[in-house]
Amino acid sequence: MWLMLSVASLADFIKSKFGKLDILAMPEDDRTKTIIQTYELAEECLQINYYGAKITVESPMPLLQLSDSPRIVNVSATLGQLE
Repeated sequence: MWLMLSVASLADFIKSKFGKLDILAMPEDDRTKTIIQTYELAEECLQINYYGAKITVESPMPLLQLSDSPRIVNVSATLGQLE
């Protein structure tokens, strides 16, 4: 619930300050460390990686639609590199 409120609050701030959003950068969790999976860890992973990303995209979507060239960019923190 706190994530929904936090993302909605950020979307409201962007709307009031800038009126639209051109780029939404979405970080990807690309950790490759193997762990023993439990139901609780799988549930936490689903909450963060699916629902967290879903909420983070849905909330500012109306602001992206106001842009002439909207983009959602997935950013890999550890495996990607700029050259």
